[in-house]
Amino acid sequence: MLIKLVQDQDWQVRYRLAQALGKLGGEQATEALKTLTNDSVEQVAKEAQENLG
Repeated sequence: MLIKLVQDQDWQVRYRLAQALGKLGGEQATEALKTLTNDSVEQVAKEAQENLG
């Protein structure tokens, strides 16, 4: 359900998604976080990278 938010227009939603996926873990979360590391908004990309470990 959360994975579809990777494409959300609001960068703040994507930022919070990166935080949530980091806490949830799992293969799908990791793949979504990898996608978010290439986000056009630096804060989102950085948060995703930090949550990948």
